[in-house]
Amino acid sequence: MSLAADAPATIRFAPRRATHVTLFVGDHDRSRAFYHHVCGFEPVYYEEPVELSLFSNGSSHHDLAILPIKYQSATRDAMAGTPGLNHVAWEMDTEKDLVAAYNRAVAAGFPIQRMLTHTVSHSVYVFDPDGNSHEFYSDATENWRTTYHGGSGGSVTSPWDPNATPADTRRLYPAGDDIRRVETAALHPRRLSHLVFVTHDHDAMIDFCTEVAGLEIVHQSSDGGLVCMAGAGASYPCSLALVKGDGHTPPGFHHASYEIADEHDLAAAEAALGKAGVAIERRVDNGEKRSLFVRDPDGIRSEYVVARSPDFNAAASASPAERPYLV
Repeated sequence: MSLAADAPATIRFAPRRATHVTLFVGDHDRSRAFYHHVCGFEPVYYEEPVELSLFSNGSSHHDLAILPIKYQSATRDAMAGTPGLNHVAWEMDTEKDLVAAYNRAVAAGFPIQRMLTHTVSHSVYVFDPDGNSHEFYSDATENWRTTYHGGSGGSVTSPWDPNATPADTRRLYPAGDDIRRVETAALHPRRLSHLVFVTHDHDAMIDFCTEVAGLEIVHQSSDGGLVCMAGAGASYPCSLALVKGDGHTPPGFHHASYEIADEHDLAAAEAALGKAGVAIERRVDNGEKRSLFVRDPDGIRSEYVVARSPDFNAAASASPAERPYLV
């Protein structure tokens, strides 16, 4: 993790929960239509200078964002030129907590990718050992819809100095009672439930997620190849799952999973997808969850899930190739 020899062993951002993913896509308009009309994400802002579309159903200021792949060259992405993950995002309790963790990271000699303000939030970005980008952010306004007003406009992003002003101690994240539905869509996601990564350097990724990200391990398979972690404010039992690569499944971001209200809603979504001619990659129906997986026009996978009695047994006992789907 490139920590200085005399630095504290633990940085621990310790976020509440995972809230969104940002994706590089091949055709922006095509993907925007897919995520809105099929997956049921509501567009809340289009940042014109970087062609960034933000979507939110109310759980946070955005559950998903997409931007064209031409901007990928500015990142340290191992799959440059291929649609896929830009970053995943983690919500902090307060700006004070974010700034304190940032200062611990700097003191520890841990490399910071960048610090930005997005007007509605303040963010610190870091890379994990496998090269995935993680955003740790705190909300900076009580009403993000004033800025993300459903239309388009100029840049809401600029550099941010975490120590320029006293850190805000208020909890400004949404209360979670403003969930909205795109009724004409097949799917109706409520919020991001969890993220799944297939690891290249499994042990280093575990170290990063515990010592830097500050997530708590809630389950580890007997062979150590599946590790599930959670933030303090997560609605799903697992915020992040790390699955050790088996040499066949490509390492990196496997999928983001989104919570569906109930099994009736999920069954209706499955029927609607069939009528729309949208292929379902995978169905899971066991004692722990019911879910379905779809791929966007670039082949990027997402899951829509209703939790039953998650205990991770199905995933822990499965083969490495099956584990990412079952967690």
